[in-house]
Order: sequence, then C-alpha cells, then structure tokens
Amino acid sequence: MVLIPNTKETQVLFPEINAELESRGLRWELHDGNWHLETFYEGYWERRKHLAYYRKAVEFANTYSTWTDGGSVLDVGGGIGLGCQYLLDVNADRKVSIELPSKGLTLDGVEVIEGEFTEIPIQRFDCALCLQVLEHQDRPRSFCDRLFQCAPCVVISVPHDWPASQDPDHVQHGITEATLEKWAGRIPTELVDTGPRLVAIYKNP
Repeated sequence: MVLIPNTKETQVLFPEINAELESRGLRWELHDGNWHLETFYEGYWERRKHLAYYRKAVEFANTYSTWTDGGSVLDVGGGIGLGCQYLLDVNADRKVSIELPSKGLTLDGVEVIEGEFTEIPIQRFDCALCLQVLEHQDRPRSFCDRLFQCAPCVVISVPHDWPASQDPDHVQHGITEATLEKWAGRIPTELVDTGPRLVAIYKNP
C-alpha cells in the first residue's frame, strides 16, 4: 500500500486522477490524514456498513414488499463487486444485482448481471433498490421511469443537498425532496431524511 501525507497539492491532485485509476481497479482514499492508494473495493463495505441509509432501505424493502414465490429483489448499482452485503438482509429468495464490470468480489446467493441498467432488458421483480445511483446519471428522470417498470415496490436513496465540492464524481448536485419528486414523477409512499441522504419508498408506483 502506498501512503502519502495529506497536503494542499494532494487534496487537488488525487481526486482528479481517480477516474483513470478506477479503470485499473485503484483509487486514492484519505484515511487518518494521509492518502492511501488501494484497490477500489479494499475495505469499502467495512467503511460504509454503519451508514443509516442501508438499514432504512432494507427496512423499507422488507416492510412494504409483497413477496411472491419466495420473493425477488433487484438491486441496481448496489456495489456487490465492491463488497457491499446489505442484500443479505432483504427477505427475498431471489436476489439480482445489475452492476458495471465487477471489481472482483461476489456475494453468495446474489446473481450479478454486468452492464448498463438502461441497456438490459427489463425483468419484473417484487422490489427494486437503487441506492446512491441517481446522482451519477445524466438523465435521472428516465432512469427512474425504468426502475418503476421493474417492480411494484421501489426504494431509492440519494445524497441530500450535497454541493458539487462534496463529491466531484457526481453529475447531479443539490438534490432535495423536490428534486427527487421531480425525477420520480410521483410522491413517495414514505420518505426519511437520514441527514446526509434521503431514502424513499414507492409502493405500487
């Protein structure tokens, strides 16, 4: 592992080159005041599993979904390849995750389909999850339209009112409840503000 002290120069440099590094499965991450060059998925889930929006999304899925034939859930861009494991807590027998080309990790019991969600033939599930994905989309409204074609129960989370400076990788910034309602084209059945993120459930959208 490469470690470099955090300075004004590195604060600017490393985020700018992350796009190129990610194509090679690497990323600069700031930990304990220093920059570390690590594989993109190294420790990813351990750093994130405590975040409240994961628990709320799973709770929404389990509370509002009507499972048929053991239940099925679709997770769009959920990070299985990065080590995310929250799908294990969803009460569905069939679990499918649509992801960009994998970073190398898999999860027992989860079928991974590699590719762009907007280009893959639509399948029907009991529930669809889309967590922290819309902010990366150039056309979030059409992305939502496609989500609502996949399931009668849809859970969406987005960053809440983050400025562009908070994550340069995002293409959508300053997302509010009104923004999400515009993208979804409907009012959520329930919405929770966890502080950094909004989590919404749409039942029978």
